[in-house]
Amino acid sequence: MQTKANYREIIRPKELQNYTGLSRTTIWRLEKENKFVPKIQLTEFSIGYRRVDIDRWIDERAKQEPTIQTT
Repeated sequence: MQTKANYREIIRPKELQNYTGLSRTTIWRLEKENKFVPKIQLTEFSIGYRRVDIDRWIDERAKQEPTIQTT
Protein backbone atom coordinates (compact mmCIF):
# COMPACT_ATOMS: atom_id res chain seq x y z
CA MET A 1 0.00 0.00 0.00
CA GLN A 2 1.38 3.38 -0.99
CA THR A 3 1.34 6.04 1.66
CA LYS A 4 1.60 9.76 1.07
CA ALA A 5 5.11 9.68 2.55
CA ASN A 6 6.20 6.97 0.06
CA TYR A 7 4.74 8.95 -2.82
CA ARG A 8 6.77 12.00 -1.87
CA GLU A 9 10.03 10.16 -1.29
CA ILE A 10 12.74 11.34 -3.67
CA ILE A 11 15.70 9.27 -4.77
CA ARG A 12 18.77 11.20 -5.83
CA PRO A 13 20.93 10.07 -8.78
CA LYS A 14 23.69 8.51 -6.63
CA GLU A 15 21.11 6.56 -4.65
CA LEU A 16 19.36 5.58 -7.88
CA GLN A 17 22.30 3.48 -9.00
CA ASN A 18 22.24 1.44 -5.79
CA TYR A 19 18.45 1.26 -5.72
CA THR A 20 18.10 -0.06 -9.28
CA GLY A 21 21.43 -1.82 -9.69
CA LEU A 22 21.95 0.07 -12.96
CA SER A 23 25.03 2.04 -13.92
CA ARG A 24 24.90 5.77 -14.48
CA THR A 25 25.50 5.19 -18.19
CA THR A 26 22.62 2.71 -18.47
CA ILE A 27 20.27 5.10 -16.68
CA TRP A 28 21.36 7.93 -19.02
CA ARG A 29 20.80 5.73 -22.10
CA LEU A 30 17.34 4.66 -20.93
CA GLU A 31 16.42 8.30 -20.26
CA LYS A 32 17.54 9.31 -23.76
CA GLU A 33 15.36 6.53 -25.21
CA ASN A 34 12.40 7.61 -23.02
CA LYS A 35 12.43 4.20 -21.36
CA PHE A 36 12.97 5.39 -17.79
CA VAL A 37 11.02 7.45 -15.28
CA PRO A 38 11.11 11.23 -15.68
CA LYS A 39 13.44 13.35 -13.58
CA ILE A 40 12.09 15.94 -11.20
CA GLN A 41 13.87 19.30 -11.12
CA LEU A 42 14.23 20.04 -7.41
CA THR A 43 16.30 23.20 -7.73
CA GLU A 44 18.23 24.86 -10.52
CA PHE A 45 21.09 22.37 -10.14
CA SER A 46 19.42 19.46 -8.37
CA ILE A 47 17.32 16.59 -9.72
CA GLY A 48 15.67 13.53 -8.26
CA TYR A 49 13.24 10.75 -9.04
CA ARG A 50 10.02 9.79 -7.26
CA ARG A 51 10.52 6.45 -5.54
CA VAL A 52 7.01 5.37 -6.43
CA ASP A 53 7.75 5.93 -10.14
CA ILE A 54 10.95 3.91 -9.92
CA ASP A 55 9.16 1.09 -8.10
CA ARG A 56 6.47 0.99 -10.80
CA TRP A 57 9.14 0.97 -13.52
CA ILE A 58 10.94 -1.95 -11.85
CA ASP A 59 7.66 -3.85 -11.47
CA GLU A 60 6.83 -3.34 -15.16
CA ARG A 61 10.30 -4.48 -16.23
CA ALA A 62 9.95 -7.59 -14.08
CA LYS A 63 6.67 -8.44 -15.87
CA GLN A 64 8.21 -7.95 -19.34
CA GLU A 65 11.55 -9.68 -18.92
CA PRO A 66 11.86 -13.43 -18.62
CA THR A 67 13.09 -14.56 -15.24
CA ILE A 68 16.61 -15.93 -15.24
CA GLN A 69 16.72 -19.34 -13.59
CA THR A 70 19.82 -20.33 -11.66
CA THR A 71 20.53 -23.80 -10.39
